[in-house]
Amino acid sequence: MLQAKGFRVTTSDPVRLFFGLGLDGELADGVARTARSAYGVDGEAYGADDLHLTLVFLGERPAGDVGRLRALGAPEFAGLHAPELVVRGEGGVFDGSADRPRAVWREVGEARGTEGRLAALRNRACQVGRMVGWRPRPAEAARTFRPHVTVARPRDPVQATEGLARRGRDRAWLVPEVALFASCTEKERAAGGGRYRILQTWNLAVGPQ
Repeated sequence: MLQAKGFRVTTSDPVRLFFGLGLDGELADGVARTARSAYGVDGEAYGADDLHLTLVFLGERPAGDVGRLRALGAPEFAGLHAPELVVRGEGGVFDGSADRPRAVWREVGEARGTEGRLAALRNRACQVGRMVGWRPRPAEAARTFRPHVTVARPRDPVQATEGLARRGRDRAWLVPEVALFASCTEKERAAGGGRYRILQTWNLAVGPQ
């Protein structure tokens, strides 16, 4: 799983939070290795510890919401079945700007016969967010959910496009847990702390539904 599992929030400042699914082990290493071969390691290709699929982005939330989300997640995620997913070789580039680098992503699909588990998990994550007062912005609510894993943020648009030719092969992915993530501050990242921290995880049921 991603680094700093169980990381504690010690600040009173707002925290950027999201529910997601973290890649781990051989899967994360393989996806990160492919990204490095296409985009290099100078802060543009994501490291294995930072690879994830975002279920619901909660945005800037009061630090006090972290404890509430930890408590609320346990009963809400209990009993949900683990999605069986595929990180596909296909993907694309989200548009960016000078101060927000383009994001290169790989598509994520559901394994045959397990369709619907990912949507159920995302719906439950939305429900937990609503319990602490989160509401999606109109543009977000209208946007179709596109499961993906961001693998790099190259600043050069040519490099972003050319690197797509080396996205890699399809990789199977059984997701045993859902996580509450926090984005690291610039100070934490400068200290070598990566892009994200896991604040809490909840186990998902693995086996026949």
